[in-house]
Amino acid sequence: MPRTTEREPTVQEADAIVEAVEQGTDQIALARDMQTEAEIEHDPPLPVKIQGLAVPQRIKLALTGNRGARAVLIRDQNKLIRHYVLRNPRLTEDEVLIMAKDKNIDEESLRFITVRREWMKAYQIRLAIAQNPRAPIPQAIHLLSTLFKRDLERIAKSRDVTQAVVVHARKLVIQARERGQSR
Repeated sequence: MPRTTEREPTVQEADAIVEAVEQGTDQIALARDMQTEAEIEHDPPLPVKIQGLAVPQRIKLALTGNRGARAVLIRDQNKLIRHYVLRNPRLTEDEVLIMAKDKNIDEESLRFITVRREWMKAYQIRLAIAQNPRAPIPQAIHLLSTLFKRDLERIAKSRDVTQAVVVHARKLVIQARERGQSR
């Protein structure tokens, strides 16, 4: 059942929906099977179900949905929905890593990931963002200094990474070699 054309909420309206969901005062109805983490056979499939939801329902689902719902909603065309998926308290490090590796994720989502300290503690997430061509250049360059030499060398030779990141990785590799030779 395709979603009817509706007006996208403003950021203020979306924030009001989020506040109501977080306080439990919202009147937004969602199917239970999209919120529990148990694996359930969906009929119709989950992406089709989610496609038919109104924006307030998708916002609530982004904040409270299960892993399957989060996987569908992170690709939603509305960037507010993607942002709220990243605010879901049940989002796991593995899911964040999958998002960080996704070459189709938007720059704002990657930027949001980089500001969360608990996610930036994970080496694989830092590496994935540094290697993602859609990563914001300042954040990707900043992350390079936290990577192992072998990963820096790989990025310095990569054709899939932004040129500015490649150039900076090369500089860091050269500096590491010079430090190693002077000892």
